[in-house]
Amino acid sequence: MAEKLSFTGRTFELNYLDGQYAESGGTMCVVYGRRRVGKTRLITHWLNSRDVPGFYWLATDSSPGALLHSLSRALYEHIHNEAPADPGFTYYDWDELFRE
Repeated sequence: MAEKLSFTGRTFELNYLDGQYAESGGTMCVVYGRRRVGKTRLITHWLNSRDVPGFYWLATDSSPGALLHSLSRALYEHIHNEAPADPGFTYYDWDELFRE
C-alpha cells in the first residue's frame, strides 16, 4: 500500500486556488517558478484534496505547435474520461482549444 505523503504550508497558494475555482465560468491557472520548489506537488495535492474536475499539464520547452498538440491531447483525454486521443489529434489553434 502506498504511503500517503503529508502536505504542510502553502496556505496562501491553496486559498488562491480555492478562490479561482469558486469563480463562475472556467478558469485556467498557470503555476510557474524555480525548479524543485513543489509546484507539481501543490497542484496534485489541491486537485486530490478538493476532488475537483480538473487536470494539470506540464509544458515542455517545445515549439508552439508541439505544445498545442500536447495540450490538445491531454485536454481531449481529460474531457473523454481518459479515452486515448488519436495520435494526430490537435485543436486547430489556441483559440479553439480554450473554447473547449
